Amino acid sequence: MIVPSGCVISGVDVPVWARAMAEAGAPFELTTDPDRLRLPTRQAPEQALLDPSGGVVDVDAVRAHLTGLTREALRLEPVEAIDHEAHVSTRSGGSRFDAVLVAAGAGTAALAAQVGIAVPGELEHHARFTFPVDPGTGWRSWIDLPAAGPGGSRITPAVASGGQVVSSQGGRSGRYRGCIGPTVQRGEGAAWASRSRPELFGALLSTYQHASGPGRWAVGGHLDPATTAWEVGRDAATGTAREAVLEYARERLAVEPRIVETVHCTPTPGLGDGFHVQRAGRVVTVHGENLFKFAPVLGTTLAAACL
Repeated sequence: MIVPSGCVISGVDVPVWARAMAEAGAPFELTTDPDRLRLPTRQAPEQALLDPSGGVVDVDAVRAHLTGLTREALRLEPVEAIDHEAHVSTRSGGSRFDAVLVAAGAGTAALAAQVGIAVPGELEHHARFTFPVDPGTGWRSWIDLPAAGPGGSRITPAVASGGQVVSSQGGRSGRYRGCIGPTVQRGEGAAWASRSRPELFGALLSTYQHASGPGRWAVGGHLDPATTAWEVGRDAATGTAREAVLEYARERLAVEPRIVETVHCTPTPGLGDGFHVQRAGRVVTVHGENLFKFAPVLGTTLAAACL
């Protein structure tokens, strides 16, 4: 379920990652050799750490596997109400269970509130964009935090493949975020490849990137929260991100600067990596960002909480 690409950490966080991995006994290598790093960038980073155990969660494979395991037990129906005694109401009626686990993504906050559990409900817009890249190279995963980009802006690229970046040390501080459950738009390159706006590239606060398939390189950019706030609207937020990421790709990456796919998602702002489990009566809720990398821990924890 994990693409074993290896994960490169580069930029100002390298000493922190190196210390943490050394303390944990996790293998790593400090190198700036482009042949070892295998990154689609125009210039190799000045300092980098290679985590050979890192890789990328294959979201499609995980989805297919879990669906196959639970197909006989799945009941696909919108949940309208729950209560502390594990009563669940749907459009076709109600049922009572031994326990209820609420893991409904953006719908978790409204359901949790019915049993007195407070879950952040605010959303923001986020988008990632896919570019053509050399299909003949097995690209590494990549998390990058240069000291500064143009105009002093901090730039944070991180790479994944079809899902979320996984390093043996794990993501930190919510800087490295991916999109899952996307709305996809294809074939947008011609409209956006002709523009050149360096000031937009400087507006990027961070990016994550991943090989999303043969010859495909996906890049998501994080901008000032004011430009991606929910009230800004999807079109405006995605348009600003699109131009900034396109300029970043043109200046920094060895990809064809032509967008061939757009993925839009709606994360919770400021939540960061990690997960949160809360309980009220027979109801357990779980929420958080970048949860795929925590799947083994979540499975064990939630099973115990519901038993």
